Amino acid sequence: MPLRATLGCIPSGIEGVRATLRVMVKTCRDFLKPPMNDLDKINSLLLVRVTAQRAVQSCREKDYWAEAAAIHRFVRDEIRYVRDILDKETLQFPDKTLLLKSGDCDDKSMLFCAMAHCIGYPSRFCAVAVNDEPDFSHVSAQCLVDGFGWINAECIPIDENGAKADFGWFPPDATQVMTAHVSH
Repeated sequence: MPLRATLGCIPSGIEGVRATLRVMVKTCRDFLKPPMNDLDKINSLLLVRVTAQRAVQSCREKDYWAEAAAIHRFVRDEIRYVRDILDKETLQFPDKTLLLKSGDCDDKSMLFCAMAHCIGYPSRFCAVAVNDEPDFSHVSAQCLVDGFGWINAECIPIDENGAKADFGWFPPDATQVMTAHVSH
């Protein structure tokens, strides 16, 4: 399996959060618009699209809430949460997360956004800080669902017992939020 990697230095604090979100947005946008002459990248995008199509297969046609929720369930349940390299922020391309069937919150969020985009849903990332902590400690995905607005898609376990969040759940202890749009 060929690996694609970029190494960079991300500052700490709020500038680091902004920088990480910019890298995530760029990674997703680049993934979603492969060069027409790069068959490997085109096939990777098609793999994500086919996965999204399969995830929504049992939904009623044009039931947009059900489709977005089905993508959420797929990423939440079929992709295992695995932390980053110790003391290193790592970001995987959506196809790698899908093939490896694992990733952390930003990897799972990028896969959700890519899958949502592949079947017509605008998406964005939502970084959160909780309990009045000064640092942002988590990122989730959101998609725009017709008739409902921006809906949160929390894809990692929400407690130490592995509880899974329903589509739309948002951390009740969130005190700061920063969003970054993948698509509009």
